[in-house]
Amino acid sequence: MMAYSGLQNKKIVELCQQNGVNAVGLSGLDGRVIQGRRNRGIRVREKGKTLIKRDLSGKPASVNQKLIQWLLNNGYTPVLCIPIVDENGSAINSENDDIVGRLHEAFHADRIIQLIEAPGLLSDVHDEKSLISQLTYGELMQKESAAGGRIKRKLYALLKLFDFHPTSVIIADGRISNPLKQALEGKGTRIL
Repeated sequence: MMAYSGLQNKKIVELCQQNGVNAVGLSGLDGRVIQGRRNRGIRVREKGKTLIKRDLSGKPASVNQKLIQWLLNNGYTPVLCIPIVDENGSAINSENDDIVGRLHEAFHADRIIQLIEAPGLLSDVHDEKSLISQLTYGELMQKESAAGGRIKRKLYALLKLFDFHPTSVIIADGRISNPLKQALEGKGTRIL
């Protein structure tokens, strides 16, 4: 909680304020902005027995649209981060892609920008110069069906965004200076 909802969230809020954007930093826990369901537990094998260990993560289930819309209507830009809140009011971790999907389902964004630790989607994960600058929905479907590992989950989450509302998606490098500006100026991968 300290790293995301404290340091990282407030760094982004500070940058927004310095650039004339009246931002408010919130975690999904605040005002139940992102309500989720805790995973039932992780099965592990220890000393020949299967145990269920407590899991501190879960899936987002709903968005407090009323609170977010009120902030937007009154001139505030929400900066959201984990943790989200579970059904008992406790903080849980969740996947960013799943949260973005729930937000898009609630607000029907015309454009979604996701910052990752790569220049965008790559045709070869070991070569940062193999950037794919543009993909159609159909090409994204083909890539997802052929992918494996963590990238398969990422591509599947990107496909799900198009189920909620027509949108355009930009996947860009979050490690560079001015990543949003760079993304808006054409850096990264565009999915149309």
